[in-house]
Amino acid sequence: MRDECKDDLVADVPEACGVLIGNCCEFVVAALAIWKAGKTVVLLDPNWPEERLAMVVSACPITQIVTIEPFRQKAANILPPSVVTIIDLEPELTPLAASSPKGAIPGGRHPDTSAYVIFTSGSTGRPKGVPISHANLAQLLAWQQGAFDLGPQYTSLQLLPVTFDFGFEEVLNQVCFGGHVHFAEPAEAIDPERYARKAAAIGANLLYVTPSQLEFLLSVLDLENFRMILIGGEAFPWRLWDRLAPALTSERRIFNGYGPTETTITATAHRLSPSDRWKYATALSVPIGVPCADSRIHIVDPADQLCPPGVPGEIVISGGGVSAGYLGAPAEQSARFGFVRFSASMQTWAFRTGDIAKFHHDGLIEFLGRSDGQVKVNGFRVETEEIAEVLRSAGALQVVVDHDPSGGKPNPLAAYCIFEAGTGTNLRALYRAAAARLPIYARPRIVQVDALPLTPNGKPDTATLRALHGIRAVEDTGLAAGAKARLLKDEILDVWRHLLSAPFLAPQDDVFEYGANSLVILQAQKDIERRVELRIELPALFTYRSAEALAEHLRDVTSHDSAAPDATPSRRNALAFQRLRRRRAVPRE
Repeated sequence: MRDECKDDLVADVPEACGVLIGNCCEFVVAALAIWKAGKTVVLLDPNWPEERLAMVVSACPITQIVTIEPFRQKAANILPPSVVTIIDLEPELTPLAASSPKGAIPGGRHPDTSAYVIFTSGSTGRPKGVPISHANLAQLLAWQQGAFDLGPQYTSLQLLPVTFDFGFEEVLNQVCFGGHVHFAEPAEAIDPERYARKAAAIGANLLYVTPSQLEFLLSVLDLENFRMILIGGEAFPWRLWDRLAPALTSERRIFNGYGPTETTITATAHRLSPSDRWKYATALSVPIGVPCADSRIHIVDPADQLCPPGVPGEIVISGGGVSAGYLGAPAEQSARFGFVRFSASMQTWAFRTGDIAKFHHDGLIEFLGRSDGQVKVNGFRVETEEIAEVLRSAGALQVVVDHDPSGGKPNPLAAYCIFEAGTGTNLRALYRAAAARLPIYARPRIVQVDALPLTPNGKPDTATLRALHGIRAVEDTGLAAGAKARLLKDEILDVWRHLLSAPFLAPQDDVFEYGANSLVILQAQKDIERRVELRIELPALFTYRSAEALAEHLRDVTSHDSAAPDATPSRRNALAFQRLRRRRAVPRE
């Protein structure tokens, strides 16, 4: 039973300082400097739309933003220039190899004061802030140093965003215990082959990664080089375990971790073993392990009674990692945080995760799913109700948001929308509303439907919606025998319209405003290359963000005619493009 809230609401983070930098050495310098100054780090993602950043700034509130030149204007748009600080550090600082003294908290702050604030998706349509104290963080770092034997013997090439708590953990573990952390360049972070080459070049032997990322990397990454792999952020599917099985040796440690943001990054961990496959053969996914650090895991029924092994219930977490609450969200705070009494003599401050799980008889925990509409997209928490609220506010009458986690989906999120009769349909406006308020990973495909099919118990039938409106293989109409000559940009536009379920997409439209994300980009690269018979460098799809811009780029790089054996991919494209024009008489635009 819940007795009371802790101090009504923690909500006050004095001297909050935003860090709008992204993955680079300057981020580390800024975070450590802010702590040294006795202030709180607020993690701001440069990829978030400005409206979302403005919500975060007002919720904290932030009185100062530390940023770097590429994001100066975005920072100035969020706060007045008088409170925006620009730092410009030498690029030679990357890669960073650093260590800091253990023990004392920088700036002499009390352990219960906030070390950092991270914002997660909110079911009300607004992101909610989670302040993590120095005490919350210290108990985790101390445990990880011993459990993972962290130190200068480890080198990592950071792939996870530093504004994702799992990515922030990687930075802290390496910096605090003398490890070496390099930051992947944007092109390396989105291209598995480039990432693998850079990792080999720097001698990376430690990898922090989500299951989704690891599935893309496994075909190109040499696991023999890695001494330890730390996996977390999402359910760990058995199909991925099967691919990792040959790497499960005594010399290589691979861990699966679990932990909500509200309980300081990692609450449980499990070291993978060759015996997992038969020992937990009935489990839906790889077990998330046992409690770590000062975390205590309780699996309870709706009456807060502890569930025996084998019986599913909600995960409730207590212990030294649990945050004091949310910033400025009293309703959500009271629903998730509070004192919980498990017996007459046991009352503890705890966080109700909404995750469903069960204990195995050996004490390991199996994750079973969610009790609400929260989903994970590449490790990031997404509240489907936040997406629905954004779309309803932009004119949709009814919205059903579906998450299809099965492998191979370029975008696992889809929003099926009904509009009021006679009001007209403006899907473009809905996409722009999503782009203005939602981070890229939370932007769904938007599909207009006339009616929502229901299951026998009256709930939306998402299986039927997927079957009717799911993405199927892109048609190769451009290469079909006898196909009429078409503009290059039209071939590219067909692929984008298909992948984004956006038939209205115009040649000049920025695809990232209409649901494109990293997984969509990877699929688009394959489909466009097959369609136009040209080699496309993956970073080009992030730089040239419309069909028109990409077509112009391809024409530019194919204007260099060279048949040299060691020609670059761009030069080799020239001959391919000439052959394509002769074959299909593709007109220049």
